Amino acid sequence: MPMRLRKAIVDFDAGNARRGAVRRFCEANSISRSVFYKIRARARALGQPGVAPSPTSRAPKTAPSRTSADLERLAVETRAALKKDGWDCGPISVRSHLIRAGFQDVPSRATLARIFARNGMVTPQPAKRPRASYKRFCHPRPNDMWQLDGVEWRLDDEKNTKQVIYQVEDDHSRMILAWATDTTENGQTSIEVVSEAIKRHGVPARFLTDNGSAFNQSRRGKTAPLERYLKAFGVKPISGQIAKPTTQGKNERLHLTLQQFLEAHRPITTPDQLAELLDQFADHYNNHRHHQELPGLQTPAEAYAATPKADPPPLPAPAQPDLFDASDTTDQRPATPKRRKPDGAYQVGPLTMADRAVGKDGRISIAHCQIYVGRAKAGQTMRVSITDDHLEIFGPDGDALGIIPRPTTTSRRTRINLYTEGIYCG
Repeated sequence: MPMRLRKAIVDFDAGNARRGAVRRFCEANSISRSVFYKIRARARALGQPGVAPSPTSRAPKTAPSRTSADLERLAVETRAALKKDGWDCGPISVRSHLIRAGFQDVPSRATLARIFARNGMVTPQPAKRPRASYKRFCHPRPNDMWQLDGVEWRLDDEKNTKQVIYQVEDDHSRMILAWATDTTENGQTSIEVVSEAIKRHGVPARFLTDNGSAFNQSRRGKTAPLERYLKAFGVKPISGQIAKPTTQGKNERLHLTLQQFLEAHRPITTPDQLAELLDQFADHYNNHRHHQELPGLQTPAEAYAATPKADPPPLPAPAQPDLFDASDTTDQRPATPKRRKPDGAYQVGPLTMADRAVGKDGRISIAHCQIYVGRAKAGQTMRVSITDDHLEIFGPDGDALGIIPRPTTTSRRTRINLYTEGIYCG
């Protein structure tokens, strides 16, 4: 009832009114006579006969089903502790934490949300998009598909040193399978972190990344070192659409959780300190933190172990070497045997790699030849993939620069210009 009508009821002069005036007043304002006299009685009881009384609360005097003060205080303290440690602290996360801690009669998600709002810990967002409107997808088995992405982090040192954090995540279980750090996003480190994940958990059927040059260059008409490494195991590398990070949404959401955790543990001044925190994060995320998108109260490790892994893909058929010169069938001569590895060469899965510094003259020396890559690159370290037939050159950030045919070994070094005598990819 509006206060205007309450004021009119209090001011009504019932003593001098004609017979039936109260009834007509009530009918005109769509109220009952009992309400009319009750409001006037309340005004007299308050000692303010000329003042309209405010409506009384209809809330019950007691609320037996209300959450106890002790349990409400526990929920508030749990939320504050999770937030301090850098973990998700919404109603779902707090509820799962209390259940795993063994508490009984834990309030529902909605009740916890009201408790946090009542204590001023959250700002209600009624216009926020409802969770039920999202369309989610995940593969049915572990190792059906893995995701890889890198996220930048700056150390709290004098130089504000850049670090790139790589994380391999299983699409089915959201489990972190391996992680690594480097100063740049490059093909070498991406191969190393994927190799570590394969050693621990087997070979996936498919592998999803964005279109970063260190991960997947198929949309540019090229092949990144990571793609060749995966194909050697029979894995199908795929990438999302350009400027569509929602395709890699699970890994993007993992970045947000990681950054929230690292922010809570600043200052982080050294790579070793960052690595220690990443170990703590991966252990807690995989084994102790309930993931809201997994059924029940599973952790990623529990979800990964609950379903049999996908079968590893079949290995590609090995290339059959040409043992004889097909142009001359009468005199079948054995082909030249494989050359020895250059100095400093190392294996990255099936790839033979070597690092070479660019000299002042813009050249690198490898496999008995000098390759001109440009004076502008002097002082940089190039990474070279070596086969019996060709040499593929990559920049410090993993970008493919070009391919040259491997020259026949002679007593003198062969000079080759990448831009005029090779296949330039830049």
